[in-house]
Amino acid sequence: MDINTFDNKVCNIIKHIPLENGIYGYYNARLQDNIILKDIDIKLINYCIDNIDKNSKILDVAGGIGQISIFLALNGFINITMVECDIKRYEVAININKQLNSNCKMIKSKYQDIKLDNYEYIFFIGCDSRYIGSLKYLPMIEELLNKNIKIIIEERYMGITIEKAIELNCYNSKFIKDYLEYETEFTDKLKINYKWNKIANISNDNRGDLLMFSK
Repeated sequence: MDINTFDNKVCNIIKHIPLENGIYGYYNARLQDNIILKDIDIKLINYCIDNIDKNSKILDVAGGIGQISIFLALNGFINITMVECDIKRYEVAININKQLNSNCKMIKSKYQDIKLDNYEYIFFIGCDSRYIGSLKYLPMIEELLNKNIKIIIEERYMGITIEKAIELNCYNSKFIKDYLEYETEFTDKLKINYKWNKIANISNDNRGDLLMFSK
């Protein structure tokens, strides 16, 4: 399935779902433009298609309504799993997955509560500090990298920690705009001890770079 067809089909599936039932402002903004896959999604998808074996075991953390993982599943990736902790978004993703006859596996959970070393690649795309940015999770990520699991991170959202934001009294919308966009504390620490490379630049979408870390 191509991107335009996917966008149209998913928009038709979700356009009548109330915003409070998992669409929220985040996906409503996409609906207004009749798209589901944004620039960052497309660049990650293209990287996967060009560089990752379709049999690889992939986990998409905080996958939202499943736009990345479902698209990849529809295009030959047979071992992709999405994990989402928001029950409403998870239910929307289940609905899309079913209506598009996708074989994407879906888990309702916090990513910290599942067995992460079952996977070869883990995506942290669009995840803010609530999911991974806190430095208390750094040892967990390092352990995964030491097991030869590759981690793909959207650098912008792996920035300043919640603890630091509270200390600076900036944990609000300004924090999201001004601090997460420019601070890279989490990924800077990973860069010291692990191999990494930039797989896509997303700055033209007001986002950070996509980085892949490996042992």
